[in-house]
Amino acid sequence: MIFISYSHRDSDRVHPLINRLISEGYEVWYDEGIDPGTEWDENIAMHLKQCSGIIAFISENYVESENCRDELNYARDLGKERLLVYLEGVELPAGMAMRLNRIQAIHKYKYKSNDAFYTELTKAPMLKKTEVSYETRDDSAEKELFPVTKREFLKKPEHRTLGTVTLIFVVASLIFAPLMFYFGDFLLFPVIIILVGLGFWKLDYRFIIPAAVLSLLYGCLFMPSYFIMVIFLAVLIYTLFKVDRSYKQYLSSGKTSD
Repeated sequence: MIFISYSHRDSDRVHPLINRLISEGYEVWYDEGIDPGTEWDENIAMHLKQCSGIIAFISENYVESENCRDELNYARDLGKERLLVYLEGVELPAGMAMRLNRIQAIHKYKYKSNDAFYTELTKAPMLKKTEVSYETRDDSAEKELFPVTKREFLKKPEHRTLGTVTLIFVVASLIFAPLMFYFGDFLLFPVIIILVGLGFWKLDYRFIIPAAVLSLLYGCLFMPSYFIMVIFLAVLIYTLFKVDRSYKQYLSSGKTSD
């Protein structure tokens, strides 16, 4: 398991990379997975002890964060392998520069594209060691590894309710949109059907957001009955968001089924 160390102020730059690592089978952990009420420092320390290495996303925000520096220093004290990813050009304090000078580093901001950077990142020995091999069964332990896809994740008994609610509101939205066509909407209903279909196929709430916004505008300007569609889509966005968040936490925790 790889520990991801980053400043929360850089979430918009770091989370897409974390999501890509998870989606491509790397076992990573980052502090979004901490449950409410958990002792923060103890949880961080536990995961640093258990990890095979740490990737630190260095920025001005990172340098200014005492918690981030503590994570990196504790990883050094534990003898963990460290990889630095510089999100931007940073002038490190003298002491920090001295400690980090010999550590492998990748300067993300120097790459022309995210794909070029990602290719270089995955060449790091740390990532080669921790790439997850997904097999359907582990005969020795008689346990399934956590699923590759969200659909497999939703088949697990503890998550079927979430999947069922999602399906119900997808069906409700797909039934209601043609009804609006019957009552005179000749433009928006095919857009709604396409976006909802893509959202369900990808299990990605981001496809549903524009459908909800369009429905809200259409309801305000032309057909008030579209506010019913807004309700359906709002619930669908919420359930798909819960699916996405639960799935990421499940992968980052490295759980196996019983």
